[in-house]
Amino acid sequence: MADLVIITMSHCNLSGGGRNDVDPRFISLFSVFNMTFPAEESLYLIYSSILNGHVQPFSEEIQGLVPTITNMTMELYKYVYCLLLSRVLSF
Repeated sequence: MADLVIITMSHCNLSGGGRNDVDPRFISLFSVFNMTFPAEESLYLIYSSILNGHVQPFSEEIQGLVPTITNMTMELYKYVYCLLLSRVLSF
């Protein structure tokens, strides 16, 4: 008979904005891994490396746009994050 493995993944954020604290006794029943969000420099390096790999077949002109595209993407993320966070806090 095969073993049954059940994997459940969840995300817990800081309490507030409609989120409640999770009881430590409940958390103790699971394997918990804490992963902090990477620093902005790390995100820039990750995203620019991925994009550099994708644009290798293209001309130097296109490859030169990678830093600009990465910066624009990071700025868009920050804008959307702040916009959505402000809406959660207004509840």
